Amino acid sequence: MKPIFRIKTNGNVISMTFAAGDSSFCRLPHRAEKRRSSIVREPQVSLLLLGLSSGVIEVYNVSSLISSSPHVPKYVLMDESTLVYLLSAAIDGSLRVGSVHQGGEVRLWDLWDDGNMYGKLRHKFTIPTNPILNNQPCSEIQGEVCTFAWHPFGKHVFLAGERGHAVVLDAESPFSRIAYIRSGHYHRISVAKYSKDGSLLITASYDSCCAVWSVPEYQCLHRFWHMGREPSIPLRGGSNGHHIYGLSLSPDDLYFITICEDRCIRLWPLAPVNSPLKIYFELALQSYAGFKFRSLAFSPCGRIVAVTTNNHDVLLFTTRSESIRLSTQCLHTIRKCVMNNILKEFIHQTTNSQHLSLSIIENNCKTLFQHDISQLHLPSPVIKLILRNFVN
Repeated sequence: MKPIFRIKTNGNVISMTFAAGDSSFCRLPHRAEKRRSSIVREPQVSLLLLGLSSGVIEVYNVSSLISSSPHVPKYVLMDESTLVYLLSAAIDGSLRVGSVHQGGEVRLWDLWDDGNMYGKLRHKFTIPTNPILNNQPCSEIQGEVCTFAWHPFGKHVFLAGERGHAVVLDAESPFSRIAYIRSGHYHRISVAKYSKDGSLLITASYDSCCAVWSVPEYQCLHRFWHMGREPSIPLRGGSNGHHIYGLSLSPDDLYFITICEDRCIRLWPLAPVNSPLKIYFELALQSYAGFKFRSLAFSPCGRIVAVTTNNHDVLLFTTRSESIRLSTQCLHTIRKCVMNNILKEFIHQTTNSQHLSLSIIENNCKTLFQHDISQLHLPSPVIKLILRNFVN
């Protein structure tokens, strides 16, 4: 595998992400024309963002990377000189980006608005130790945020911490709490990704596990163990040699790729399996001692996978570009429509009662998504395809 382009940055690249923008979905349309950077002058853009150890976020236009010009234009985002753990971009075209920094701060940026920082969320990372009932006060867990993700619909954001806890917030001020996770991981949650239709969340942790969660209940449906088996509790919470550093979903939502402490790249199906489809050992065997992967990401088109390393390089690799099947697109549309209705009802319930009532769910359906899909007049094989076999 050979890179098709190489970028030299001004420091260690810790995190990166691709972002696709459509000016018709900008957050502040009334001032977008006056506040646009030269990097995002076109109405539709594709960007590559690199988070450095210095706290700087470098933003590149992908079209500029493949041009023959020797000068590659960029602009930078910076608030304080704190290492950027993670970058996550909203996929709704709004070019909103969340960055997670050393010390647990989370910042929200608007790239259509000249990279304006419009929110800090660290003080919102609190998880109640007990369910909230009858408005009784309860103690709360506070910690350092270390990962962040946008829900595909752009209305919610997911924050997770060092001890395996997580919280879901509204994406706009005052950033109200919508849901939370108190258990499921035993160690730092390093990365989180939603499926494109918004029905599933995938989290990766230093406990050597990737977990799949239902939305909006955030109930764990399946775990993918990278040690080949489920490790003992001491290994889950300590040094196991399989800390997961990065995770990226394919554009068709059928697979995801992870990079691990053992310097292997694993390809997994988004289905309840116990082993990866393929493990790429080549880079681990050929690389020099001390070589580490930092992060990885699919491009929006799915034809490029970018991998960062600890020697200041960003490696871009081409993939086999295959057209997404019509059946896959249909299943995606059904899931998205169902999730849109579920979240509207969910927001209504949380606004009025501050907790979600699951009394409407039948005994054989443990999530709202399973319940609503089971009510559709579709053949049983189609129902199973929609649920991706994640059935309790």
